[in-house]
Amino acid sequence: MTVEGAAIAAATGAVAGLGYALLEDRDLRRSIKTSIGLGLVVLGSYLFSPAGLRRMWLGDYSHLD
Repeated sequence: MTVEGAAIAAATGAVAGLGYALLEDRDLRRSIKTSIGLGLVVLGSYLFSPAGLRRMWLGDYSHLD
């Protein structure tokens, strides 16, 4: 687990949440809440996932050699 990986996970969730909120045509306040909420969900799944799954997300396949 790396700080960079956690930041990427949180940013990915936030961007996905914002995209969803914009597609649903929500107001700014709800869009921000959705972005933060989904960012925290993705960050939580990154932090609590097994190490092998995190390596797969980060593209580190060196453990397969």
